[in-house]
Order: sequence, then structure tokens, then C-alpha cells
Amino acid sequence: MHNKIYLDKEFDKIWGKIENNENFALLRYGDGERAIMCGQSVKANEGWISPNYISRLGEDLLSTLELDDDNVFYGISCPCCDPAAYVWYLNKIKNRNITFANLLVNGNYKKFNDKFSTLKRDAILIANYRAKDKK
Repeated sequence: MHNKIYLDKEFDKIWGKIENNENFALLRYGDGERAIMCGQSVKANEGWISPNYISRLGEDLLSTLELDDDNVFYGISCPCCDPAAYVWYLNKIKNRNITFANLLVNGNYKKFNDKFSTLKRDAILIANYRAKDKK
């Protein structure tokens, strides 16, 4: 991941896979997931709390970083938002399919929302049902 990555180009690449009926997984990791993998206590907005040791969830999350499959893409923290997490993830993930966790939000949110609502194929999107606007 030494080349510059641009969120709009990354979105187009991932969305192209959807439009071309390619099967793939986009695993999105944020600051909470990294903390859980490092054994740091996390209190989520939804009310649950992880312990201050590497739990079974932490172990399971760590094992997902070892997937070396052309159809698996890792969405990690971008270097401008969380440089320490960015470097940590780059050192843990050997797969070259690395993009950013905020791929479907911020500047790309409207584009994603517009395109997803017109999707003509089955797709599974796992998201927080308590999110703003809950759509």
C-alpha cells in the first residue's frame, strides 16, 4: 500500500465489483476493533463493554487479519484519521487488498446511498441498526 489511495477511486473499484456480480468481502475495522484486538477496554455507543484483555472476540478478530484471499478486502483506518492504527494494521495484514474503513461514509456516503438503493442484485450489508436515520 505504498501508492496513494483516494476514497472516490476506492469506492468506484469496490462498487464496480458489486455491479460486475463479483463475490467479495469487505471487512471494515475501526478504532474499537483494534482496541479489542489489543486487549484494551472499549465501551461502545450501543452499551456493551469489552474487557481489558484479549477476549475471545479479540482473538477471533485477530484471526480475520490473516485471511489471504483475492476476494477479501480490508477497510482500515486512514493515516490522516488514526496514523498509529494505520501502521498497526499494515503490519498485521499480509493481504494486498487494503482500502479504508471510511470507504462508504463521509464524502462517499451520498454516492453509496444513491447506488445501493438502486442495486438490482442481492447484497448483504451489515451495519449498525441504531445509526443516524437507521436506513
